[in-house]
Amino acid sequence: MSNHKSVEPVEGNPYRIRDPQAASLIEISLISAVVTILAIRGYLHLTGYPQVGGETLHIAHIVWGGLGMVIGFGMLMLFAHRVWKPIAAVVSGAGFGTFVDETGKFITQDNDYFFEPAIAIIYAVVIVLFGLARYFERKREPTEADHLYLAAQGLQWQAIGKLDVDRQKVALEHLELSGNTTQLADQMRAMLESARLVEDSEQSRILEWRRRMVDRYWEIVESRWLIRIVLAVFVLKVIQIIGTFGLGIASDSFLVDDGLSVVEWGAVIAAVSSGGLAILGLVR
Repeated sequence: MSNHKSVEPVEGNPYRIRDPQAASLIEISLISAVVTILAIRGYLHLTGYPQVGGETLHIAHIVWGGLGMVIGFGMLMLFAHRVWKPIAAVVSGAGFGTFVDETGKFITQDNDYFFEPAIAIIYAVVIVLFGLARYFERKREPTEADHLYLAAQGLQWQAIGKLDVDRQKVALEHLELSGNTTQLADQMRAMLESARLVEDSEQSRILEWRRRMVDRYWEIVESRWLIRIVLAVFVLKVIQIIGTFGLGIASDSFLVDDGLSVVEWGAVIAAVSSGGLAILGLVR
């Protein structure tokens, strides 16, 4: 007689299952956004701020930002496999960065791209999004159904002949963490353990390149010279924010005597919060 409890899967809420790589994907997207902003500002500075569209039109790069986000979201909607997620994160992140780079134009009556508090606002938005991603990642522990669902992703790799040792290990770990003893779990375990694994030489160049880049990334992040550079950047950031805010008050750029507008209050809050976050990063 079989010891299996049931052939039925454990019931779970599909709306609450989270991708274990979600925080990393959001981090990739935000890094892509920051790099894009720096690249755009550097390019515009070097080329004298050219305009696209000739004498009649002015095609602002907010248009290209929206297009980038649409392309990134389109990848997620068109393609089923998760291999597209990192690519979509980079593309949509670049689009988001191109979009928010024109924050100064959004919040000023004269469409001032060079509105100084805009940088602090962009900085605060990026930090808040990153913090929210980490918060939601830690807020809820995976349930039995979550682990079982995530283990099934290993079968997706197996179905297209791309299951390797690492993916097999992750899938089996999720099965173990689920604690599920149904016939379904046993069948999944048997299929994963008996699967033909892809050798390193058979993996695509993109996946191999990605693995090397991840290893290189952690080597750089853990290096002492990078920590010193980051600390120096935080110090300069704090000085820059305090200096900009102080000069604005001294020159009455914020029209303190007449009271602050909603936009100016937003700029002040963004400057103070981003400065506080920079100080917190420096202390920690």
